[in-house]
Amino acid sequence: MLVVIGDTDLLDNALPHDSGLRSLRGSLEKRSIVLRKLFEKPQEIELGESVGAHGGGDTVLLNDLFGEPVSDEYMRAASHVDGAASILTGIAANRSIATGQVVNVDDILQVPEK
Repeated sequence: MLVVIGDTDLLDNALPHDSGLRSLRGSLEKRSIVLRKLFEKPQEIELGESVGAHGGGDTVLLNDLFGEPVSDEYMRAASHVDGAASILTGIAANRSIATGQVVNVDDILQVPEK
């Protein structure tokens, strides 16, 4: 069994360029993640700089949807099934908060396996 715990000093203000909140621009102080695997020394991973909103993620997402998708070695792209599961998790959480009960996502809707 592999358990990975990550620390990050990455601060992403996630502001679109036209948000008008310019005071937080440039607030990124450090670009690294510390990877801590069980029984191994921590490994600091430096991250590259990306241009655009959400650290360049918006450009990648829009290209994936409307342009020519490129191979992603990290397999970060979510499918429509992942999106449905994410929404259902939020619905279940809201229902649980409202009722005080445990809510099983599969009781709301069965999401097919990928």
